[in-house]
Amino acid sequence: MDSKLRNILAALGAVAVTLSTPALAGDDGKSGMMMGQGGMGMMGGSSMMKGGMMMKVMHALDLDEEQVEKMTDIHKELAEHMAGTKVEMQQLRWQMGQEMHKDEPSPEEVGRIHDQISAKKKTILQEKVRTRNEMMGVLNEEQREKLKQMKKRMHKKHMGGGKGRHGSKHRD
Repeated sequence: MDSKLRNILAALGAVAVTLSTPALAGDDGKSGMMMGQGGMGMMGGSSMMKGGMMMKVMHALDLDEEQVEKMTDIHKELAEHMAGTKVEMQQLRWQMGQEMHKDEPSPEEVGRIHDQISAKKKTILQEKVRTRNEMMGVLNEEQREKLKQMKKRMHKKHMGGGKGRHGSKHRD
């Protein structure tokens, strides 16, 4: 596979994950409802399933070469930011664990570390939203409308159309 095609495929997968996953991830920064709120949160579930579905989404949007390049650049920027921030959060969690395992943990130190973790989570969420907005700006009106319709269909399908075990709890 030549490098141009490889770059396009990588960009499509990255863009799809970014555009179609939740903006408001769970506390762990990883969980959320697929195609739900349209932002950057990470989805749970199988990577193969996500990758295949995302490629279909990107193919359906019919991005041109310039859009793919822009999306790749935007996603690389997010990935660089996320890599450093995730390492910092791991270090903070380790520090929290060390403090909590002491015979007499310091409430002030636990609070300080907790505040730092919360601040990192906030910056991650803000960066994901900023990136989503930037990527949406690369799409033309027709592509944004297609994406909106795909999200509606996926949400309806995921929610079971209001029937059965996973459907709405509300009754008419």
